[in-house]
Amino acid sequence: MPDGRPVPPADGWRAEPLVFSLYDFLRSGSFEDLRIGQPKELVRSRVPEPLDWALTGDGTESDLWSYGRLDLIFVDGKLSSVFCDNLGGFGDESAEEDHVTVDPWFLADPLPGMADVRGRLAGKGLAVRESEVAGYLREYRRDLVVEGSEVTLMFEADRPGVPLVAFWLDREQSPNSEP
Repeated sequence: MPDGRPVPPADGWRAEPLVFSLYDFLRSGSFEDLRIGQPKELVRSRVPEPLDWALTGDGTESDLWSYGRLDLIFVDGKLSSVFCDNLGGFGDESAEEDHVTVDPWFLADPLPGMADVRGRLAGKGLAVRESEVAGYLREYRRDLVVEGSEVTLMFEADRPGVPLVAFWLDREQSPNSEP
């Protein structure tokens, strides 16, 4: 029975860890020349072996590859989403254990609130807009979208300071995605 383990590329997994810069990702919507919409085979040739994966789809190969807290999600054979939640400790990833190094920019414990994030982004010339959240979620959640990259930042609205709890970019949002 297949376990979903990602299949290595013909010439083996990349030996060096991924390098993820939160600033660069929020600015461009990409990292390490990985962009939404790229074929899984191309992504596979550019990344180290995932630290973890989730059994998805038909079970032959996972469509969710994890590097520390950073997830690459594939749909229909293409990179569909870059997702990160559980942001407490983001940046503590280990190159050896997680196969990724992270520059978390302004993320630290305690996690910043919406006003602080707006200020930090504005200080770097990154504009944001509030995104509509489904009615049943409005009591708990607020979203900001970074103009240009279209990365979504999710905040918990029911906690003091409205802390940042996740960020992601997916196929529907990305202006830089490949067809």
